[in-house]
Amino acid sequence: AHLQRKGEIVTEITGVTDFWPAEEYHQDFWKKDPGTYKSYRRGCGRDARLHDLWGDLATGH
Repeated sequence: AHLQRKGEIVTEITGVTDFWPAEEYHQDFWKKDPGTYKSYRRGCGRDARLHDLWGDLATGH
């Protein structure tokens, strides 16, 4: 796959910090409550941003 944008992609690697696993009810939330998850994704702008970055490659995610 190719990005529709030009430029270098840079990801900063940082040191390890404390980590706490999420409670069980948070695991696979998108499967357990797909309607609420879909509403969340739409409301937070994630899908629009992915489409801005990836174009049609973002469809279905």
